[in-house]
Amino acid sequence: MTGPTPDTTRIWVQSVTDLSVLPLYAQQLEEHAARCVRPSTVVDVHGVAPGTYPEGVPPVELLRYPAAEYLLGVQLLRNAGRAEQEGYHAFAVSCFFDPVLAELRGAVDIPVVSLCESTLMMSAAAGCHLGLIGIAESNKDRLVDLVGRYGFAARVAAIVEVDPPIGEDEMHRAYGDPALLLPRFEAAAGRCADAAADLLIPAEGVLNSLLTRGGIGELAGIPVVDAFAALLAHAEALAWLSRNSGLTVSHRHGYARAPAEMMDAVSARAREALAESATAVRGLRTT
Repeated sequence: MTGPTPDTTRIWVQSVTDLSVLPLYAQQLEEHAARCVRPSTVVDVHGVAPGTYPEGVPPVELLRYPAAEYLLGVQLLRNAGRAEQEGYHAFAVSCFFDPVLAELRGAVDIPVVSLCESTLMMSAAAGCHLGLIGIAESNKDRLVDLVGRYGFAARVAAIVEVDPPIGEDEMHRAYGDPALLLPRFEAAAGRCADAAADLLIPAEGVLNSLLTRGGIGELAGIPVVDAFAALLAHAEALAWLSRNSGLTVSHRHGYARAPAEMMDAVSARAREALAESATAVRGLRTT
């Protein structure tokens, strides 16, 4: 196998899943990426550190809690820095909640993209009214917030969830046979169709993988967007623009990048605070 060439585009894909406990999902992401990108693009898929989630707690549950998401974001910030140092041309977060996206863009100079924003932006050129399908009602508030934040409220016809919600065990079983959940997908798509959606977006990474794995490109007569492919296409486009047109990430206002000495100082104090916090929590649990 030949190594990277000067024309190679390298993309670091960051899942917020602990891929060590979901090897089939990790394999699916790698195979999916290989099908989607140009021959000159190399995609490396990374998960969060093993043990990030307590047993039985899926990422979508942890991301409901702002403080937990904040701490999870430290891993993403560290990995974005690694990606830049190791010569990657783009950093792509494969999570539909787009965690710490502004912070990531303010931490590195390479383009950073994330699943929700990228899919909305790419889909807007293919459909006038978008329908988002999630896996649980508890995710809806976050999706509504992101759609509004990115300026797509007028373009999103519906945000629905499969009913009943899909549990983690069902997700795993469906990897062997995606058709097991097809009736629920069809019913959710039908509700989007009733709201006049003309393009469907699977608004959750594992859900998107299930649909693509099953070759499901249409539901209720409406085309289904491959959100992971949209993420990679967005990353490739920005990497190309960065390398060939001189486009850079603006650190002037919203994505301002702190000086290195400032980051070093605040990082040192953060490590101390986290260590003290962990000690305090352990002490409370033993009293």
